[in-house]
Amino acid sequence: SPTPNAPPNTDNTVISTEISNPVKQSYLAHVAAANASLRLNEPNEARRWVNSTPTAGRGWEYQYLSASLDQSLGVFDSLSARPLSQDFSSDGKLLAVACEDSVIRIYDFESKKITGELRGHKDIVYSVKFFPSGDKILSCSRDSSLRIWNLNGDVIAQANAGGQGLQSADLNPAGDKIVYSSWKRTPEGVVGIVSLWDVSMMAKLWEREFGDKPIVIVRFSPDGSHFAVGTWGWKVAVWNTEKLGEPKVFDLDDVPKYSAIDDIAFSPDGTKIAAASKNGTPRVWSLVTGEKLLDLHGHKQPVMSISFSADGNQIYTGGNDASIAIWDAQTGIRLAKLFGHSDAVNSIELQPIEKNSDSSQAHITNKFTTTSADNTIRIWDAATGLEFQDSVGRAPHSYGFCLSNDGGLLATGGKEGSVSIWNAHSGQLVKNFAALGNTINSADFSPDGKHLVVCNWNNTLKVLDAETGKESFVLETMTAGSPSCVFSPDGKYFAAGSADKQAYVWNSKNGKIVRKLEHEASLTYVAFSPDSRYLACAVGNGEIVLWSTKDWAKAKTFTEQGIIHCLDFSPNGKEIVTAGRNNQARIWNVETGQPMLALEESDNLIWSVAYSPNGDRIATGSADNSIRIWDAQSGACTLIISDLSDPVYNLAFSPDGTRLYANSSGTELKVFDTVPVSERIQSQSQTTSK
Repeated sequence: SPTPNAPPNTDNTVISTEISNPVKQSYLAHVAAANASLRLNEPNEARRWVNSTPTAGRGWEYQYLSASLDQSLGVFDSLSARPLSQDFSSDGKLLAVACEDSVIRIYDFESKKITGELRGHKDIVYSVKFFPSGDKILSCSRDSSLRIWNLNGDVIAQANAGGQGLQSADLNPAGDKIVYSSWKRTPEGVVGIVSLWDVSMMAKLWEREFGDKPIVIVRFSPDGSHFAVGTWGWKVAVWNTEKLGEPKVFDLDDVPKYSAIDDIAFSPDGTKIAAASKNGTPRVWSLVTGEKLLDLHGHKQPVMSISFSADGNQIYTGGNDASIAIWDAQTGIRLAKLFGHSDAVNSIELQPIEKNSDSSQAHITNKFTTTSADNTIRIWDAATGLEFQDSVGRAPHSYGFCLSNDGGLLATGGKEGSVSIWNAHSGQLVKNFAALGNTINSADFSPDGKHLVVCNWNNTLKVLDAETGKESFVLETMTAGSPSCVFSPDGKYFAAGSADKQAYVWNSKNGKIVRKLEHEASLTYVAFSPDSRYLACAVGNGEIVLWSTKDWAKAKTFTEQGIIHCLDFSPNGKEIVTAGRNNQARIWNVETGQPMLALEESDNLIWSVAYSPNGDRIATGSADNSIRIWDAQSGACTLIISDLSDPVYNLAFSPDGTRLYANSSGTELKVFDTVPVSERIQSQSQTTSK
């Protein structure tokens, strides 16, 4: 904890936050219902509540929920039949989609328009694959045929592959082998079948029965050395393509819930295999050791589709709950949850890695597409929800956290007391440089964004060049460590509160000490008012002391019950909100020193608080791993964001108020955005082009 311990709160005073306006009550009820629906992965129900929300009083929380309902980049031309599977051409410019009406549709990826249709199958088309050359397509259908087409719709070759019902086919990377799976009935019952085919002769090379349930999905490994099948018998079987002996079998027999497998995926390096199951919890195994590596918990309904990211660092899953989840492939932690579809997500396909002219990798794509039972195909930015993930800039735990005045940069504590500077818009790491050598408690940008002040529990405070990391000032004036440091908005000063019961103020031009402001107890937080008129100091005895920067005299003292962890001035400087160990945030009138409103957090310590730029909302971060949004006028809680895994130590709104940045003990750096992803990316693209 970056702040000292304190005795429990004994203040029983409660300032009423009841809202009597029926329209406001209805608004809050609609928002709460929509938020609960999204947490339960019920986007259709959430959409219904959001759309019916009273227009009066719509604020930050409404915009956030609205944006959360569609995080896709866009939708392809509409379909009249359900799409079942898809595949990109090797250059990523075309997308082939197999549909329930027996038609294969070819899309131009850039325009999202249909450019061709392949007609001829007599029943549902289950699988479609581009050949590596990009000029031919393989398909398999419920009519039991395998077909090879040119892009004009002519059938080049075909064969009766046998089997019944659900079928699947895949091409090896060389494009000369087909692996096919299905099932058939025998006198003994249903058995799964898998076969290997030669493309040039369209001849069956090998066939094998496996299991007593249908085999519904088949995949080649990325290098073609293995192929795997997934069955409704709760099993994944993997064969060596050259030896074709007994397969290596992975199962979900330990799961009591019905665990039929609907999709499988190899990791890019071929060392792992993942399965999407009707039990709602995908599983990942090591192909090397055979051990279970991960169970991915989070979907509320059966999972129908699964894929690894191109670099193997993430896993994407899509379920019957119409949600898409992005997981850390090493830890199994869910990194993001995306909405946009209104029905089951039945396939996920990555846009291929682009190549340079010499066939070397140019860059890994950040886009993938999904098909859904809602008869749509959507495109997604794979970076959505994965901002600030660069491991070079991440510390195991981070407390220092600040946003530049223009909203372009976010600074956080890095590994071994370093500082990481991130692009606040994209979440990409800009630079990382040495700072204090131990965990940073606090950081703040100068008003012009050129310098950064940092402090920790050592007695040293540093001012660093934000571009180079070069030390501008190294100050060892304090006789104890500091939990908080800050620049004044006018740029004249920087200050720090210390455990030695003093606030220190320095001249930002020469680094000379201006004042030592004595208090009755250790300081926990310092902040300047927007007009730089006051320096507010939170003290361990519950006092909030405002010092005049004109003569450094004590101007106001507010007394709270319990230690204050954090505070923030309203944008107009007329109010100040404080929060801490007494489990509530309180709004004070700066001029009168009187409390105006209490924001009740029940039994949770509050570690962070921030006003929105327009002053309408206040965000608080709690020890219960949640963020609460409050109406700053009525004191009503308008939204609870609970998808964090640790106490929320830092919060910051972007200058335009559309984004809320959160630091959950450094284990998570998250952005909550009120602008839809498609609009945000388009806006950033236009800004970059200018």
